[in-house]
Amino acid sequence: MKNAIKFTNTGSIEFGYERKGKSLEFFVKDTGLGIPEKQKEIIFERFRQGSESHSRNYEGAGLGLSISKAYVEMLGGKIWVESKIGKGSIFYFTIPYKSIVNKKKKPS
Repeated sequence: MKNAIKFTNTGSIEFGYERKGKSLEFFVKDTGLGIPEKQKEIIFERFRQGSESHSRNYEGAGLGLSISKAYVEMLGGKIWVESKIGKGSIFYFTIPYKSIVNKKKKPS
């Protein structure tokens, strides 16, 4: 969410989730700058950003997405991005869905 806010000057940001089989799939969609194809491969690495030019206009150490990836994978999920320059990005991640059934004991 923080990156969507940072890189979307006009337009919209949406977020939500959907149950897909045995997983929950979450998304954050924005109409921001978009991410170049070659940058999509590295943005989940530590200390890497989608905007790595010497004249970066945005703060950050490049750790947010790598930390997110580590948490998602630790929970047994996956994370990925779809993006088009000038159109925006959609970040997705999944985590396993495990239903909790609460069986109440009948009084004896």
